[in-house]
This record gives sequence, C-alpha cells and structure tokens, in this order.
Amino acid sequence: MNAELHPAEVLDAYLHVCTDSSAFVDQFVGLADQLEIRGPVLDCAVGTGFGTIELLQRGHSIVCSDGSAEMLKRFSANSDAAGVPAKPLLLRWNELAHVFPQVFELILCRGNSLAYADAWDNRVDDPNDFSSLVEHLSGMYGAIKPGGYLFVDFPVEESPDTVSVRRSVRSGALDDARPVEVVEVIEANRRSGQRVWSVTMTISESTYVFRARGHFPTEQAALKCLYLATRALDPTGRGRARWAMRWKPALNAFAITFEGRIN
Repeated sequence: MNAELHPAEVLDAYLHVCTDSSAFVDQFVGLADQLEIRGPVLDCAVGTGFGTIELLQRGHSIVCSDGSAEMLKRFSANSDAAGVPAKPLLLRWNELAHVFPQVFELILCRGNSLAYADAWDNRVDDPNDFSSLVEHLSGMYGAIKPGGYLFVDFPVEESPDTVSVRRSVRSGALDDARPVEVVEVIEANRRSGQRVWSVTMTISESTYVFRARGHFPTEQAALKCLYLATRALDPTGRGRARWAMRWKPALNAFAITFEGRIN
C-alpha cells in the first residue's frame, strides 16, 4: 500500500465513489422527524464523517465517536475542511454505557459497522461466536435514555444460496480530480455465518487492497444477539412493557423512511 495514504483515507475514497451521502442525510432527517427526536444523538461509528459532517453543517447536534483513532484523525481533517470543527471521542462500543449512562435519545451505528466489530483488529476467529456483538450492543443499549432508540444497520444478501458472491466495479473521481476505480467483492456464507469484504482500489496509478472478515448471522441469530444484549441490562424484564409500547411507532417510522425495505 502506498505510504502516503492510510486505510482511513482509502476508505474515504471508497465512500466518495461508491456511496451517496445525501441519501443517508435524507434518511436521518426523515427518521428523526418521524420519531420526533429532540434529545441528544450519538453517531458511535462516525468513521471518517461520511454523511454526519453534512448533518453538522446543517446545524444538527450530534456527538461523534469511533473505536478507531485512525478514522477519527481523518474525520477531524474532513470536518475542519468543511468548516465544522468537531471533537470526536475515541470510544469502543462496549464502553458507551459506562461513559454515557442512559444519555442519548438516538444512537446510530450505520454502514454495516457492527458486522465488522473487531474485524479491523483481526480478532474474528470464529464468525459464529457472537459474544462480541452482544457485548457491543449492550454498551450501545446502556447509553440510550429510557424510551430512546438504537438504529443499527446490518448486511443482508438477497440470494437464497448458502454461499453468495457479489462483484461490482465502479469508477469516479476524487475532489482533486484524481480518477478512482473500485473493484469490490462480497462473499457471504450463511452456513458459517461469515462475510468477507474485499476491495481493490486504483487511485491514479496507485493500487490499494483491503480485506475484512466479519459476521453474517442469520435473522434468528441477529435477533438473539439483540435479545441477549437487552436481557443483560434488563434481567427482570421490567422494561419490556415500555419497549413494546415504543416499538410500533418506531416500526412505522422505519417503514416510511425505508419504503419497500420493511415488511
């Protein structure tokens, strides 16, 4: 890899070419309006600031954190360049409840970040061991105030095959006009519960490769992770009635914001 770019900068280039920040911004605004979010919001997987910096420019108050110091360095550079200098926090998800006990009305963990929990540190030895996911979800859940919301997205594969492989090629240019080509391969294995994300990116004449292996649980396994996380913090079950009352309006809001994706 070219020494002039660290992985956060490469990821920044990938997001610039392969994703649409305006879609995320519109989704957040629609979701916040539907849920009537008025209290503090945390983006706990802010990364390099994709989408969130634009929300800060629009005047939204969002606390920003990430578990990667490298990502936050890039975030600070991007936010300074955008004229909205911020002070992001270096926090792993399992630390959130300790640092912010029941503080936030909404916590965002987006970009399929949870699927790759600890993957950047090469610690996902057993993709069927979801204990780290439960630990991280418990940290997020404990930082939400009573009646608040946790928004987590997770990768899904439409193919019914046990093993599916998707390959895509995209091209574009960075803000400084350097051409970029991205070859992306995603392999999802339902049987092993593993998802492998491989990207080969050419920026001008330099080529960068990165690969991450993460979790790909079935729907039942993902729901079990959520159940274990909430059960760990509510062993008596006293909070369940409150969750049931709040679930229906949240589901309606998701159905409106993500039309056609919520059944």
